Amino acid sequence: MSWQSKYAAQFTKPLKYSLFAIIYRDMAAALASVNASANYPNIVTFHRAAKTLEQFPALLLTTERQQNARERELTRPYAANFYLSIAVAHQDPETCADMLEDYVLAIDRVLYSAWELTTSDFYSVLPLPPMGGLAAGSSAPGLPIAGSLDSLEVEDVAYDEVRRLARGGFGRAAVMSVVAEMEEN
Repeated sequence: MSWQSKYAAQFTKPLKYSLFAIIYRDMAAALASVNASANYPNIVTFHRAAKTLEQFPALLLTTERQQNARERELTRPYAANFYLSIAVAHQDPETCADMLEDYVLAIDRVLYSAWELTTSDFYSVLPLPPMGGLAAGSSAPGLPIAGSLDSLEVEDVAYDEVRRLARGGFGRAAVMSVVAEMEEN
């Protein structure tokens, strides 16, 4: 008898791409809602792997951990922890510090609004931001099974110190721990 899979679970990859697409789509509006007078630039680079940053603001989103629950009869429940880092730069260290807090608040608003107001977005095909390794015009496929995302929340935020950048100015980053509970078959 040939091999056959009991489950069709996709794990974290479709959700990660949906998160990229939702942040890409909603970030400018969220930044304006946080601090309209600042006229902050939108995120210019999106990454799935850590690398040296050359442009700011930059976002890194990667799966940090997946904790599988005991198998149920027909489903695969698990909790996924995502590492989401946002990095900003500015010529003034004080402005850089405030700017990062506004970006973190904007991302928090994007994620919670998507989860609480437009959950269907996680199951929809959405355009992805330009990213290395993906063809121009790529889209997030959306989660394959309606209702498979049980919860999404920002568990904590850790802020880095303001640092002087090699090419001038100052940079600062924050790491947001995003936790999703999912159940797939």
